[in-house]
Amino acid sequence: MKLPKSKSHTNGYLVLDFSPTSLKTLSFEEDLDSKKLSLKGFSISDSYKDLLRKEVVRSSVKECLSQSNLKATDAIIGLSGPEVFGFTLIAKIKRKNAEKQITEKEISTIYDQVRDSCYEQAKKKWSFWSADDDGFEPLDLVVTLIQVDDAVVSEPVGVTGEFVKISAFCSYSSKKYYRWILSLINDLKFSSITVTTTIYSQSKLLSEDAKNFLLVDIGKDYTDVACILGKNIIQSRSFEIGGSYFSRHLVDKHGFDFAAANSKKEAFAFGTLDEESMDKFGDCLYDASKVWRTAFATSLESMSGIKSFPHKIYLSGGGSMLPLIQEVMLEDEWRKAIPFANDVEILSTDGKSLDKNILDELNVLDKSRMFVTGTLGVIKLELDQADEL
Repeated sequence: MKLPKSKSHTNGYLVLDFSPTSLKTLSFEEDLDSKKLSLKGFSISDSYKDLLRKEVVRSSVKECLSQSNLKATDAIIGLSGPEVFGFTLIAKIKRKNAEKQITEKEISTIYDQVRDSCYEQAKKKWSFWSADDDGFEPLDLVVTLIQVDDAVVSEPVGVTGEFVKISAFCSYSSKKYYRWILSLINDLKFSSITVTTTIYSQSKLLSEDAKNFLLVDIGKDYTDVACILGKNIIQSRSFEIGGSYFSRHLVDKHGFDFAAANSKKEAFAFGTLDEESMDKFGDCLYDASKVWRTAFATSLESMSGIKSFPHKIYLSGGGSMLPLIQEVMLEDEWRKAIPFANDVEILSTDGKSLDKNILDELNVLDKSRMFVTGTLGVIKLELDQADEL
């Protein structure tokens, strides 16, 4: 019920952060003195018209490794977008004999029950969300909390009690998407691969500082939303509006080609346009931001069973650098239909959250654009901890 154990026999490893039209690749080496990860290389590849091709992935990996001078053959793959979903399942099991110590066999049976329950819940959610009959593939299945009666325990074997309560985060990908990813990396000959979700890696890191929050990852083509309560991912959603939507909106309204529109959007985000252009393009991007906000609100409304959403909202991904996103989220009207615990607090993620785990020698993790990919690197530390158990 833990992440797969790594089997590293090289001097580093790679992180590949996939979406259907983009790939961010990082290479890391473990720094023995600081016991942190040292970032050694990076590469970013985009495809605005077509899906990623194998030669794009090979080139990105080759460039990253050439920068770092590593011979890494282990990889952590991060998936995101509407083809990926996850949730936390909480199971409470009454034991037959409360006075008897829990054995390895008993807890293994309980874990099997949790895994099967997760899969059954996933089938129901998948049939509700998707018309795809091809099914889905399990990714993460991680026990996040174990309680025996009212006591939290790290190892239940040998403990006595009447009830065992398990919280487990599970995530799944459509088989079609999963197979496409594996076909892209198949000829790279990695000796060890761990496939996870970027929602899991981000929430894992952010949960070190907050128990309850919304995570909103605005990528290139998609926005992923997750509700975290008690450090557990309760539910996640995705909708097909990301940073490129704002660029296309400028194309439609002002007649730019996409590259020019994207440059104008980024210049607006950094405040480097002249005052007239800031006003002109700001009105257009504000309208696009309201469309994005409507989709975001719809995602929250679709999360059934959540009586009150946490007021703390973390924004990540390159799209979150557009200041109008925060502006429209802080407006009052749209939130009247959403049960928030308090007035919302918007926080932007950046490389500072990664500093305690990563030595960023290349200075590429300081902005929200690369925060998501950086959190996948930290998964390596979790894998190593699992190896030590």
